[in-house]
Amino acid sequence: MAGMLLRMSGGTMYYLKLMKLMYLIDREGLLRWGRSITNDAYVSMDNGCVLSQTLDLIKYESLGASYWKRFIVTISKHKKVELIAEPETDELSRAEVNLIREQYEKFQEMFGQLGEDDRWALADYTHDLPEWTHPEGSSIPITYKEVLKLEGKTDEEINEILEELEEIASFESLIKA
Repeated sequence: MAGMLLRMSGGTMYYLKLMKLMYLIDREGLLRWGRSITNDAYVSMDNGCVLSQTLDLIKYESLGASYWKRFIVTISKHKKVELIAEPETDELSRAEVNLIREQYEKFQEMFGQLGEDDRWALADYTHDLPEWTHPEGSSIPITYKEVLKLEGKTDEEINEILEELEEIASFESLIKA
């Protein structure tokens, strides 16, 4: 998802903007389909909601050689990320690719006229999400269950989604073992 978003934005982007877009797109996937695109953990931070593990990949270059670093580099002094090689999108379904495009265009339409300040508008936008809680300089975990509940899913729908997500996680851990 990050590579696709960077490609659509010309190859570089403030990492705050990338984090907000990725969170919002992932969240939309959870609400529409009952599953996360990234399987990342959600957290509330001072500048809004983010994907926890993805933020670590961006901010902490000492995480070693990762798949991420083959394609994306962090330019710390400018607080930007840059696409350095074209990642494959074959791990994304056609529906996920379409959702990423749709949501990117939606937020460009909403905030694109702000230029480089759009990252702050996106941060403010995530402050208005019902799951965001001001963490006072720390971070507060946000569960998928919270997001689903706050967006009006029934307990039955939530339980069904969470069971399916657990099955997927179990299957993925078996494959990686």
